[in-house]
Amino acid sequence: MTQALVAAKNLCTPCTIYGLNPPRTSQSNSRLPDRLAALEKRRNEILREGMAPTGAWIEVNPCYKRNSKQAIWRSPHPIFDGKKRKYIGMEGSRKHAEARAERDRRHEYKRITREIEELSRER
Repeated sequence: MTQALVAAKNLCTPCTIYGLNPPRTSQSNSRLPDRLAALEKRRNEILREGMAPTGAWIEVNPCYKRNSKQAIWRSPHPIFDGKKRKYIGMEGSRKHAEARAERDRRHEYKRITREIEELSRER
């Protein structure tokens, strides 16, 4: 095979087409410290902003005898002052939006931590 065919074959794998695993090059290894620094910076920002408790989720339930719904933090273990539930507020309220943002930051923190560990192993 010619060199051009080999290069084309390596670039058209299913992983690269769907963006799963970009091909490894010496150039990507040189950007590794920059990527790690950016991930560490974002992880520290998330810690500063605050995130949801680990293992907790948001549940939305109808209110008794009312035509509205309330949002509640739920956990399998008593982590909210010795209880498994904590009232957030009505569905769609500012507090509910803040709770969803905290939950999303927790998911992002976990994703970033996994990516940092993976990149550290590649070094």
